[in-house]
Amino acid sequence: MPYVTLEEFVTVVTGDSIEQAVSEGRCLMQPFGCGEPVELGAGDDPEDQMLYDLSWQMTGLCPECQRDVEDIEDEEQANRSAACQSFVSFMTLWSELERDDDE
Repeated sequence: MPYVTLEEFVTVVTGDSIEQAVSEGRCLMQPFGCGEPVELGAGDDPEDQMLYDLSWQMTGLCPECQRDVEDIEDEEQANRSAACQSFVSFMTLWSELERDDDE
């Protein structure tokens, strides 16, 4: 299977590209972004705004869409953590049951 870059994937799915969105000063089109204009340097915290601006230039996503992606990633991480905890609990119980069988 051939290697596909993020840029190529976005272009195939949306007909839009990160390069085009950035050059036009907007967020990527749906389903990845909102297509709205991006206002550079328009935040309360200059350091955060600089990071958002750099991220937008790399991903094509405005700060709002970037936050949405981060929220999804946080939720997925929480789900993975819960699944891992459940697995650990299961393995602990299994271990205790095996010890009971050995006695």
